[in-house]
Amino acid sequence: MLLFGKCLSLNLTIRYKPLCSRYVRGVRRIFRVPDYQYRLRPKRHQYPRLEAILEGQRLLYNAALEERSQAWGKSHWSVTRIDQTKSLTIIRAFDPQGYGALPVTLSRWSLNKVDEAFQDFFG
Repeated sequence: MLLFGKCLSLNLTIRYKPLCSRYVRGVRRIFRVPDYQYRLRPKRHQYPRLEAILEGQRLLYNAALEERSQAWGKSHWSVTRIDQTKSLTIIRAFDPQGYGALPVTLSRWSLNKVDEAFQDFFG
């Protein structure tokens, strides 16, 4: 897939980010969580499927963002990540060839990114 004239590649690195720190028996312990990035080198025949997945996740992200902004703008009602995840379950049930064919964690990741953006902006 060509994006702005460059070949798509996603990197695989494993980094550990601090999750939290707490004191256990007077000693500060830092708990770490691995952060994964994958480097994909798709073959030419895999590009259309990968493009379709990326486009679907982009549309899901934008729809979740629009749902939150319209709910707040029209009725001052806050849509949470839990609400959107429940909606995703219904969407997956009615679209078995689209979102239903993908792993649910992929779509939930997009919804989590929307939630993180809202938490960072408003929190």
